[in-house]
Amino acid sequence: MKSEGLDPLSADDRKSHDKRVLLRFFERFSQAVNGEFPDTRIFFNSGHIYKGQDERYQYYGHLELESLPTGGWGYDHFPVSARYADTLNLPYLGMTGRFHTHWGEFGGFKRADALTYECCLMVSLGARCSIGDQLHPNGHMDFATYNLIRPAYSRVKALEPYASNATYQREVAILSVEAQVSQLGSHLGHRSEPSDSASARMLLEMQIPFDLISSSSSFDDYKLIILPDSIRLNDDLAVRLKAFTDAGGAILATGESGLDVEGKRYLLDIGAELSDTPMEYDPSYLSCRGKLDDDLVDASVVMYEKGASLRATDGDVLADVRPSYFNRTWDKFCSHLHTPEDPDAAPLGPAILQKGSVAYVAYPLFRLYGTTGQTLYKYLVRGLINRLMPSQLIGTELPSATRMSLMKQADEQRQVLHVLYAPTQLRGSGVPYNDGQTRAVEIIEDAPELKEAKAWVRMDEEPADVTCAYSGKTLPWQYDSLDKKLHIVFPSLHIHGAAVISQADNAVAAE
Repeated sequence: MKSEGLDPLSADDRKSHDKRVLLRFFERFSQAVNGEFPDTRIFFNSGHIYKGQDERYQYYGHLELESLPTGGWGYDHFPVSARYADTLNLPYLGMTGRFHTHWGEFGGFKRADALTYECCLMVSLGARCSIGDQLHPNGHMDFATYNLIRPAYSRVKALEPYASNATYQREVAILSVEAQVSQLGSHLGHRSEPSDSASARMLLEMQIPFDLISSSSSFDDYKLIILPDSIRLNDDLAVRLKAFTDAGGAILATGESGLDVEGKRYLLDIGAELSDTPMEYDPSYLSCRGKLDDDLVDASVVMYEKGASLRATDGDVLADVRPSYFNRTWDKFCSHLHTPEDPDAAPLGPAILQKGSVAYVAYPLFRLYGTTGQTLYKYLVRGLINRLMPSQLIGTELPSATRMSLMKQADEQRQVLHVLYAPTQLRGSGVPYNDGQTRAVEIIEDAPELKEAKAWVRMDEEPADVTCAYSGKTLPWQYDSLDKKLHIVFPSLHIHGAAVISQADNAVAAE
């Protein structure tokens, strides 16, 4: 470090040096291997797909997305990694395991339904499949493991014809906070950035297909870009986002997103400016002027963090910030938790605004959803998305645990609609690990069979036929030429259903 002019006592210099050492190793190792075996694929093992560090991936031949749902990762981790990995133009596979807790566990087994769900999820997101196991030191294969794997891989085998050269269809992008932090020269040091994970979880629960991208990615393929909670802008990114909205795109920003790097003014035109004084009340309350979503309550909603203090300029105010009676201190007290809203006080300023195709929420709504699980926050986001992008790609009336994706096989002139349903449950409160940490265990035990499961795909033209990927039989379907939707019914759906939509010669998915 000293020979390179770096200070070993500086944390920033150590991180910078670590990164340079790593990239030099990647380069030298790749040259050594590929110099002898040019067609050999290389993957440098890591438990995380780092976002915003795309320079490291030039040395990879493929990506392996390590994600043990029961080992502390949870079932939402893999989709977040997959939706970023897919933008790197490398083949990638999902890496789960038969282990109940972590790698190297002997005598711990998942349910077969859980492995089936995990593999079908991988296929639905464009990934290859890998189920990890470990051979006993006596060299004898554990056939109980392979009995668990068999149902999952029998599904994968049936889906293979519909997975080859299939591309994921999406219209929404989340600008990754992790990528933004990495590109500013910092390192988060953990596998799940809270705002990235929570915004992705919201979209997964709303069955909205998305990509997770960095600020250097192209915006051309998207209709909506989400800036979750802390995406501050430099001049270049501000110009690119302005060009995106000028071309017809929409933006949803929350919290500090849209501010300049110093946090002094908005480079994103949200129809408001920062007030001279920060928000005083904690908590404060959000009160909608009209009903943004049918599932919202007709009352003010408590916000568990302070938001931005704003003064509206030319934006349309959709919700106001309302104060509590007072901040709770040693000499002011009300109730067990916090002080209620003061119904007679004037609003403090705008909580939600919309100016043209840009909507802004003054609170870090995604991070709040990740920490509290307050579904009303999700309904606020859903209402804003419906205003910004009223015609969406796919949908269903199934519960929020449902996961959906749409894949396109251009050469075969068909699309495949994937629908997965298997509710997850938090069962283990804290499994101890060798590093001294404990992790929760999220599992799938009961995967109910759904009857008459309905879903839809937006299409410009009526398809030729819709069949089940597993049986090859025609599924009940109906095309509505007025709302441009193909309505599909799965008579029976256990864990995963895949509808193969064969396009007529002139039929394409709605752009």
